[in-house]
Amino acid sequence: MSSKRRTSNKVLVVVFSAVIIATGFIAVWNNYSLSVNPGSYGQSPASGVVSSNNSTFIVGWSGTSIDTLNPYTYTASVSDWILMDTYSTLALYNANGSALIPELATSWNINVSNGTAIVHLNPNAKFSNGQPINSSDVAYSYEMADCCFSGLSSYVCMITNISTPNPQTVIFNFTGGLFPLISLDNVFILPESVWENVNVSSYFGYNASANPSFVGSGPFIVSKYVQGQYIELSKNPYWYLPNMEPHVSHVIIQCFNSESSMFSALQSGAIDATGAFLLPSQIPVVQKDSSLSLVVSDSFTYCYLAFNVNPSGGGASSIRNLTVRQAIVDAINDTYVTKVAWDGYATPLATNFPVGDSFLDSSLPLHQYNVSKANSLLNASGFKYGSNGIRVTPNGTPLSYTIIVPSSFPALISAGTVIKQELAQIGISITISSITTSTMDSIIWPGYNQTMDLWDWSWTPGDPTLLCVFTGTAITTELSDSGFNNTEYNNLYSELVNANTTQQVYNISDQLQTILYDQLPYMPLYSPPNIAAYSNAFTNISSNFAGGPFGAMDWQTFLQVEPNASFGKTTHSSSTIYYIAGGVAAVLIVAAVVAVVMRSRRKED
Repeated sequence: MSSKRRTSNKVLVVVFSAVIIATGFIAVWNNYSLSVNPGSYGQSPASGVVSSNNSTFIVGWSGTSIDTLNPYTYTASVSDWILMDTYSTLALYNANGSALIPELATSWNINVSNGTAIVHLNPNAKFSNGQPINSSDVAYSYEMADCCFSGLSSYVCMITNISTPNPQTVIFNFTGGLFPLISLDNVFILPESVWENVNVSSYFGYNASANPSFVGSGPFIVSKYVQGQYIELSKNPYWYLPNMEPHVSHVIIQCFNSESSMFSALQSGAIDATGAFLLPSQIPVVQKDSSLSLVVSDSFTYCYLAFNVNPSGGGASSIRNLTVRQAIVDAINDTYVTKVAWDGYATPLATNFPVGDSFLDSSLPLHQYNVSKANSLLNASGFKYGSNGIRVTPNGTPLSYTIIVPSSFPALISAGTVIKQELAQIGISITISSITTSTMDSIIWPGYNQTMDLWDWSWTPGDPTLLCVFTGTAITTELSDSGFNNTEYNNLYSELVNANTTQQVYNISDQLQTILYDQLPYMPLYSPPNIAAYSNAFTNISSNFAGGPFGAMDWQTFLQVEPNASFGKTTHSSSTIYYIAGGVAAVLIVAAVVAVVMRSRRKED
């Protein structure tokens, strides 16, 4: 799936400018009793935070905060990460994406020639309320995934019929060759008995006033959630796969408003690991600290500059002029932007897939940096310089634009600063507005009132449905932040979904990327690495998945992590959990991810 790192799956890979009203520390003892230390700001934490000891693993997250726990409407990568461990899918991809392994399904038989898939379910599977998981729950979950409000529709739109001959068997009828690649591992299985009683399109997915407040099908359940602060996961007492039993009882994902504050919490022992992303400048600090381990992983994310080309949207209408967009792209030295933003660790991009993705069309070259060409294009189209040095449209409107950018992404803010300087060379005035990703969401959707945004997508490697973000349908489901709606593109994407062979999928994917390269709803910028660190108080942490163990793509992280017996007693320094007090805005990174990913579905930062 995709994920906005609004930071990161659907099949898309955005960060906030929050004011810390108060911070504090929660002193937590091994018997889970709480002792409150108000801290220098005099704020007490909310009650109910699980203590940090050798059965609790705490991960910091400075990307886009949890937007929702609704599997059909989330865009944040961290939301996807939570969902993949609190709900089952029929199958899971292995670390390198080369094969599916069973989760809820014990076996399946897929016949592409006649478009039939017979899936057998684990007869022992139960939801966290003790009720059995059966074929009707699977059918319901897939039917909801194909609704107009769902961001998962690209994974199921090729399904023509679902039948349930018995409680442990589901039969899918489908068209095309894409079903076996993406359809078994991207739809979370929900309890129909719970969700049929709520408004599926708007339900948050967790109701603190209900009993139980959350019913899942995965190895963990959501046991506590405080918006903008943290979420607590606890072992599902009815988890049905003993070979995937978690080694810790609780996981806490703690929100931070910046990478620096998150990193400070790791150094102090208040958290055990950092989620996406640490900064390159923090790498040598980790390397010198014997209590920490560093993980630098290949990326599943790409960052971009998006243009609002929605003809019905707000923002500056001149940005919908292709000549203006082409001039902007020509005037941006992407190689230099990448170097400044990521200190040489990231890779410039020409197209809309992360580096290393099998669907990236490597034949498309980087957009050539050419300020003279950019000025010539604008001159020829009647965009003359005004008396203040800012160009104006033929009707006299200044080419003065605002770029909104997630406030918790210093790399994207740095990129925006360089872009502002470079566009000044062609008479375009830029204002960088660093805001929370929730504020970005409210500006972009549903009215498309932005002009440009800097964000990112995270996506499952080898999943071409990342390209769905540029379809007209993605405007309705709020996956698209460009508002791009092109008939040729829409028709080609439909052909991709229904292609009969893998080679056809690749060929059509290349054609779609060429349209985007020419029409420029986005200027792809770079693909960053995922830099993370963790305390050596924990072990059995692998970096096999794209994005690393804490990048919101690795579904096995929380199942495998365990206390490191040789490290000594696993507690946080001063027996505290770093707590961002009430009133702190949520950490936001979408654009994700992106989020997308081994199963990620959206924006990561």
